[in-house]
Amino acid sequence: LYVDKSYFYRTYVQQGETYEYGDVDEFATTSIEVELTLGEVTQTTASFIGTIDPANAVKEVEFGILCSTNQDISNSRYDKKIVVTSADAEGNYSAKFTNLKFATTYNYVYYIRNNGIYSYSEVNTFTTEDVPVTVSVSSVTQTTATFAGRVDFTEPDLIEVGFLVSDNSASLKIGNESAQQFVFVAVNGNNSDEVVVER
Repeated sequence: LYVDKSYFYRTYVQQGETYEYGDVDEFATTSIEVELTLGEVTQTTASFIGTIDPANAVKEVEFGILCSTNQDISNSRYDKKIVVTSADAEGNYSAKFTNLKFATTYNYVYYIRNNGIYSYSEVNTFTTEDVPVTVSVSSVTQTTATFAGRVDFTEPDLIEVGFLVSDNSASLKIGNESAQQFVFVAVNGNNSDEVVVER
């Protein structure tokens, strides 16, 4: 049956081609109440906590969270999806998106899928944290420049951090042959690295 829907029923008796019907009565299936709260948001993750009532609803219907950089978010248009499959006796659950893009605004909704029909919450947003990167010239000679940099990032395996050097500011893009590319080796949180550039 569908969640939160009224149904009608009656008895009948058949004898030959004749049907006798009883009185029409009505019942309604119960609703599912969901609370979803955005928790900690980092450079690449977003955590959620919430409650679902009744708690066993996660076993009766599909319940989950969708997120997308597109505001028109639905079961067929999303970047990431979490299906919540368990809740404690009080209906408490938690969920976490990982491998998100840093400094990016995401839209999110929770959804309930019952008998192939989707219903959605209102769209909300969160923005992942930026990755602060600083680089400066620490010393210069006639033919070399030494750069010192700092990266504040907690998950270094997910990104590459570096800088470009050129005598033409318009060429400071990845893939441009006239720009030299340098990657910081130490990109863990609060680490720094020094790179010597020779020309």
